[in-house]
Amino acid sequence: IINNTQQKPEWHNSPNHTLGDPGGRMLVTNGGGLTFYQHIVAGNSTFAPGSYSASLYLMNVNQVGVCSPNPLLPKINFRVEFNTAATGTTGWVELQSVAATGVAQSANPTWVRLGGVFALPQTAARIRLTLVDNGGSGCGNDFAIDDIQFATCPSGGPLPVRFLGINAVQKGAGVNVSWSTGMELDNQQFEVQRSVDGNEPWTTVSSERGMGNSAVGRNYLKYDATPIIGYNFYRIKQTDFDGNARYSLVASVKVGNDKTTITVLNNPFNSNIKVDFISDKNATVFAKLVDATGRQVSTAKWILAKGRNQKSFDNVANLNTGMYIFTVTDETGNVLFNNKMIKQ
Repeated sequence: IINNTQQKPEWHNSPNHTLGDPGGRMLVTNGGGLTFYQHIVAGNSTFAPGSYSASLYLMNVNQVGVCSPNPLLPKINFRVEFNTAATGTTGWVELQSVAATGVAQSANPTWVRLGGVFALPQTAARIRLTLVDNGGSGCGNDFAIDDIQFATCPSGGPLPVRFLGINAVQKGAGVNVSWSTGMELDNQQFEVQRSVDGNEPWTTVSSERGMGNSAVGRNYLKYDATPIIGYNFYRIKQTDFDGNARYSLVASVKVGNDKTTITVLNNPFNSNIKVDFISDKNATVFAKLVDATGRQVSTAKWILAKGRNQKSFDNVANLNTGMYIFTVTDETGNVLFNNKMIKQ
């Protein structure tokens, strides 16, 4: 890809994904919400029942900020089907469908892997691989595809986890990172990793124990309390019991400071209440804690600098257990935060 391809100066300069293949080819697509690739695999003999893997590499070719503030992001569905008949257009049965739910823009060219492992239940004459763009037609939905692979396992390197999607959304002063799996095989753990530009270095911000082996889908959610102001990029690192690691697609979110956002980091609380702020300006705020009868039991005054601030409401250790209301207001009395809290 050259950044003047089709008069697109906002695209990356990037070679294809294949190692040792200078000047090699890839598929570059200006998305439009259509099926854009389909290939039928048919050998000299049939495909025996057993385990197979299908995978590809995918890149958002746009640099960060293209079509801001709301670019369309590539949403790719990768579908694998089999057919017991050697010819004909009917009789296709779906084996696997995995999706990239929003491939993030990046400061540098970033290839991510999409794929999974599946079990072929009976002898098949043909396998069909189909790629569908669900991102729609509009600014930002531009992507590249390379190294589409269909292989028997274990030679194809089965993926111990089939990722169905990853998403990152600002919540208060932090970010909720969610992901889901369609299956898990020998899965030891997940790590939520963050980057400032979608490239190295990646920092692990939290971890989650894997399910080992699971044939059913599962949903996961982790909270990053300390994202940077601006763009944050997230991926999931998956590690199996043999120590091998693989990675999900990358999701991005822009954490803004155009208004004051507040997150309580520990609810229920015990000896203190930890509060995270992203402030749009230098400001003074007032915090108070009210018990279930409406009696004010504790107060605090905090000076905030523009940007990220962390404060601690410390004079609560001796309070009785139960429900309280925690409120933060600005200097004019506007309520910035109001939420129920539980004292343990």
